[in-house]
Amino acid sequence: MIKLGLIGCGKFGQNYVRTIAARHNMTLTHICSRTEDSLNYTKEWWFDRTKTNLSASTKWSDLFQSDVDGVIIASPPRTHYYACLEALESGKHVICEKPFVMRPSEAYHIVELAKEKSLSFLVDYTQLWNSHYVSLKTQGKFFTGPLTVVSEGGNFGPVRPDYSPLWDYGSHDIALALDTFGSYPTNIQCLGLAPKQSPSNNFVIKLTFNRGVAWLPFGNHLGEKRRIFMATNDNERIVITNDSATAPLTSILLDFCDSIRTGIRTSNDELALAVTDVLSSCEEMLS
Repeated sequence: MIKLGLIGCGKFGQNYVRTIAARHNMTLTHICSRTEDSLNYTKEWWFDRTKTNLSASTKWSDLFQSDVDGVIIASPPRTHYYACLEALESGKHVICEKPFVMRPSEAYHIVELAKEKSLSFLVDYTQLWNSHYVSLKTQGKFFTGPLTVVSEGGNFGPVRPDYSPLWDYGSHDIALALDTFGSYPTNIQCLGLAPKQSPSNNFVIKLTFNRGVAWLPFGNHLGEKRRIFMATNDNERIVITNDSATAPLTSILLDFCDSIRTGIRTSNDELALAVTDVLSSCEEMLS
């Protein structure tokens, strides 16, 4: 049984809690959050569902000193750099929620440490684990030859006080584009479209690659929730929506735990580096 710890018991952290509780080959043993309320809620929910107790703390150092095999970091993005570093230095495998970190230098430092310690390290760009996208990769479709990609995501909200939808929604779309083309773009263009008197923002990013282009419209000022990925070459067009045969969060956890169980390192660290770099470049263009 793989033992997991969770840092961050907020809205997305609860998604991890529910997903882990439904599995029989992994378990949650330790949680960490800034507030006692979220800790108590999570402990009570977990006990009602599993009849087991969670160790809980407001200090993540307690979690890193425990016997967990892997750590899930779902705390606010400003904490990711230090949480990832301390987890890796403690010998723990890591899943980190997006946005990963907001400085390429920080991303590089974390990635190098994970490699040095031969620890699995995954950033949860959720749609990379969408079963339809995984099927495309398995079949080898669209991963060679001329290509046009459109990846669109967003909603009306949420408005986050500490980072913009460029880093929130854009992380997913950029990750999909970079993963599909398998290279860093030769040109990056970013346009921010800000509604007046609103902290919301919509964006359009154009990434040019040697064999095609990716158009990425996204934001948190849309009329409705949307998530769509479309790839077109000379022969066909395939459209992927948000539905997935297996929930992507389940898939990433299964991959993560399998890597721990087998001792075969898994990582998307180079992709995380590239996504952070593209996002940083876009932010500079808009400043």
